[in-house]
Amino acid sequence: MPTPRQLLILAVALCFAFLGCDSDPPSSSTQGGTSDVGADTESDAGGRDAAADVASDARGEDADAAADAEDPSDVVEDGGPDDVAVDTEDAAGDAAEDVAEDVAEDVAEDVAEDVVTTLEWHTPECQTVASAAFTFTKDEGASLAPRTQALTGIAYTQGLVALDLPNTLLGTSSNVLSVSRDAGCTWTEVEALSGFEYPAVLVRGAEGRAWARAPNSDVVYRIDVIADGVQVERLGIRLGEILGIGPDPVRPERVVLGTRDGTLHESVDHGGIFRQLGGPASDSGGGLAYTLTFDPTDPLHAVYGEAGSASVSFDGGQVWTRASGMASVPDGRTNVFSLAIHRADPNVVWAMGIDIAETLQNPQPSHSGKHLYRSADGGRTFVRVADRSAELVLINGPVMAAHPTDPEVLYVVFGTCFQGYGTDLYRVAANGDMTLTHSDVHEIGAIDFAPNAAEVMFLGITNEAGSGGCGGG
Repeated sequence: MPTPRQLLILAVALCFAFLGCDSDPPSSSTQGGTSDVGADTESDAGGRDAAADVASDARGEDADAAADAEDPSDVVEDGGPDDVAVDTEDAAGDAAEDVAEDVAEDVAEDVAEDVVTTLEWHTPECQTVASAAFTFTKDEGASLAPRTQALTGIAYTQGLVALDLPNTLLGTSSNVLSVSRDAGCTWTEVEALSGFEYPAVLVRGAEGRAWARAPNSDVVYRIDVIADGVQVERLGIRLGEILGIGPDPVRPERVVLGTRDGTLHESVDHGGIFRQLGGPASDSGGGLAYTLTFDPTDPLHAVYGEAGSASVSFDGGQVWTRASGMASVPDGRTNVFSLAIHRADPNVVWAMGIDIAETLQNPQPSHSGKHLYRSADGGRTFVRVADRSAELVLINGPVMAAHPTDPEVLYVVFGTCFQGYGTDLYRVAANGDMTLTHSDVHEIGAIDFAPNAAEVMFLGITNEAGSGGCGGG
C-alpha cells in the first residue's frame, strides 16, 4: 500500500509531466484553489482532467506572455527583437514554474485532505458481532455487544489493536490471527502464528501495520493489512526473549525491540537488521522481569518492570533511571507487573505492583501490598493511587489500558471463571475514585479503543471452560 508521502510524490510528478501536453483537450480552468484541484482529481482515473487544466493554464500564461512580447512598447523598452524573444521565453518559463508551484501546493493540500479522510473511522454499526473472541462496548463494559458464537474450551484472546486504516482491527485468539474491516462487526481468520507457546499479543504500528510477540519467546511477526489481504512475515532475528515492542508511530519501517534484560534494539528497515541502542535496564540480568512498555509516540521512551523496581529511559536505553515513590519504606522494593503509558500524554505512566515490605508485614490477602501507581513525569516518580481491597481486586499482572484521551483514567481487569464469577472492568481515576462494570465472560484479555470515539472499547474475550473445573463459556 503506497504511503501518503509516496502518493504526494506521484501526484506532483503527474502535474509536472503534463505541463506541456498540448494534445490534451482543455477542461475547466484550475484557479489554484483546493476545491478545484480536489474536484478534478476525483473525476477521471490518472488525474487526466487535472492535467488538462494544468496544461490549459500554462498555455494561457504563454499566450499572455506572447501578446506582451508583440507589444511595440516592449520592443522599444527592451532594445530589440532578440531581447523580446528572450523575454518571451523567460515569461513563459516563469509562468509555467508559477503554475507548477501553485498546482503542486494544491495537490499537496488535496492529498493531505485525502489522507485525513482515509484515516476516518466510524463507530461499529452492528448490533451483533460475528465472532466468538471479539466484541465491543460503548458503556465501559456494562453491556457487551452480543457475539454470534460462543468460545468453547480454553481460548486466550490477548492480542487486539485498532489500526490507522479505516475501521480496521487485528486480533489474536489462541494465536490465530484475525482481521476486521468494518469496525469490529465481522472478523475473518487469517492464519495461525506458529512458534508461540503462550498467547500472542499485538502492538499497533503505522500505516496499517502491527507487530506480534508472546511471553518467553524470541519470535516476532510483522503484519501488514493491505487492500487485498493481510501479509504476515516472521522476522529472522536472534536477540533472545522479546519483552516489549516499540513501533515508530509515523515511520512504519522503524521499530524498537526490548529483550528480557531491558536492552533495546532498533531496526529502520522493517525489522530486517537490528542494532543495539544501549545497555540493559536490569542489574540482575532480567531473571525476574515482567514487563517492558514503550511510549506510543516515541519508541526511545520505555519503562521496564521487574522484581524490586521499575526503570525508565528516554534515549533508547542508553541511560536507565530507577523509578521512585512506589515503596512504603526507604530503599524498599516493589515488584512491577504491569505498565501502561498514556497515548495522548506520555508523561502519564500507570503501574501495578506489589510492595514487598507491606506483604511481609501482613501477608493476608486483603492486605497483600498490591497497588496501582501513577507517574506524571514519564515514569521517573510514582504516587500510589489505589490499593487492593474488597472493592478493587488486583492480581499480579492484570490487563490495564489507559484511557486514550483522558490521562486521569485507567481501566483494569479482574476476571475468573471459577464459581461462574465473570469479569469486573474497573475505571480508576487519578484521585483514587473508582467505578466498575460487570459481565459474565470469563475474562477480558485485551482492550483497545476506536480511534474516532474513546467511548467505544474493543475487547478480546478469554474462555477457560475445562480449566481447573471451570464450567463452559
